[in-house]
Amino acid sequence: SKGAEARDYAAIAKEEHLRPLETQMRRLQDQLASLGYKVRIAPPDGPAQPSYRAWLGGYADRESADAAVHQIMQQTSLTGLWVSNQP
Repeated sequence: SKGAEARDYAAIAKEEHLRPLETQMRRLQDQLASLGYKVRIAPPDGPAQPSYRAWLGGYADRESADAAVHQIMQQTSLTGLWVSNQP
């Protein structure tokens, strides 16, 4: 039916739209791994959270995590990073 075709097309269009972002996130993950950080990439989770997220964990406390954020911003072109206690 036409409705099913439209839904399929929307899924394909979304996948094509996100592919460049996926590639950028893999590059970011590789870049941070080369600096010694273990990174988990979380893909978009729908309209409420429409962007990729990179999670770095395992810090003893917030102060250690804040220090890592500042070090990453100094070592890369990344800006606007923040610390969160989300999984």
